[in-house]
Amino acid sequence: MVDQGRRKALISKPLHVIVVGGGVFGCAISYQLAKRGVRPTLIERDEFGSHASGKNAGKLNPIYDAPSRLIPLALESFRLHQALAAELAELGCESYGLKPVRRIYLVFDESERADLDKACQSFQGMAGFSTAWLDAEELRGIEPRLAPDVKAGLVVEGNMSVDSHAFTRVLAEGAVRLGTANVRAHVAGLDTADGMVKGVRTERGDIACDAVVFATGPWVAQMREWLGLELPVEPVKGEMLRMRLPGESLRYDF
Repeated sequence: MVDQGRRKALISKPLHVIVVGGGVFGCAISYQLAKRGVRPTLIERDEFGSHASGKNAGKLNPIYDAPSRLIPLALESFRLHQALAAELAELGCESYGLKPVRRIYLVFDESERADLDKACQSFQGMAGFSTAWLDAEELRGIEPRLAPDVKAGLVVEGNMSVDSHAFTRVLAEGAVRLGTANVRAHVAGLDTADGMVKGVRTERGDIACDAVVFATGPWVAQMREWLGLELPVEPVKGEMLRMRLPGESLRYDF
């Protein structure tokens, strides 16, 4: 937050905002701030997207398994992803693999089929999306390497995927092209006065600013001592196994 006195003093110059954290949120925030005439400084201690942001599967599924009340928001986010890709391309940034993907959800028992039948209902009337059932024989024709106990599969068309690591890096590149300064450093604390943040402290020196955004993901709890706030963070267990299969690449995302 910027108090009214400081706001008036800043009218004649761009607001300087430090964004701490070079994951997808930090890079996106820096990009959007720079678009709006703010002067961001993006601080990351490691490479952009080298942690959680660069390790996720990059699946853009705005409808499947989404609560019905959130589907309009998810669809708008899906649209904005495509608009953002066009913006970054116009800036001369490299492609980051945003592309349509054909996805098949596999069924191993009847309870899974029932769950997918419910999911199908969410796609009814959604422009640009479609679903279809395939039996085991049809699935084998598509991918003979599937496990022998696969019973059926639901094909979903209309989703997209993105290379999450490349996406984060390109967002950072786009932010720089719009005026963001990138700093490779570890943030060790804040400079404050009269209850306001005046800058951040790093091993490379202090950096003054008008405001700070913490985009540190699960590491945000480390800020509680600096801010005097209790920030509860609850871990969510998740695992992802990445494999390189022999033979040709998969034609569908299973």
